[in-house]
Amino acid sequence: MNPPSRLLAKSVRAGVAPVSLEAHLLDTEAAAVALFAGERRLARNFRRFFRVAPEDLERFVLHLRLACLFHDLGKANADFLLAVQARHSVLQTLRHEHLSATARIQAALGAS
Repeated sequence: MNPPSRLLAKSVRAGVAPVSLEAHLLDTEAAAVALFAGERRLARNFRRFFRVAPEDLERFVLHLRLACLFHDLGKANADFLLAVQARHSVLQTLRHEHLSATARIQAALGAS
């Protein structure tokens, strides 16, 4: 099987431009940073509630960005690609959520 030229994040729908996995991950990162890393009330209250100290802000933002960039890496598999391109339901051997969680755990263990 040849590798795909582009990985998708969402099912293909008529009249809607396909969303690449890369674009989805980058959009998620940008949204999370905008919501939780800035100085808006939501960001400040979130960090206060979860006791993110000001001196930990840079590390918090780095981990937030990494979590967003890794959260759907499990979609980079043949079964998911078939499922999002098919016009009918396709049974996946292993769901992307399980693969994504495994990638996040391995990344976290490698970082420690």
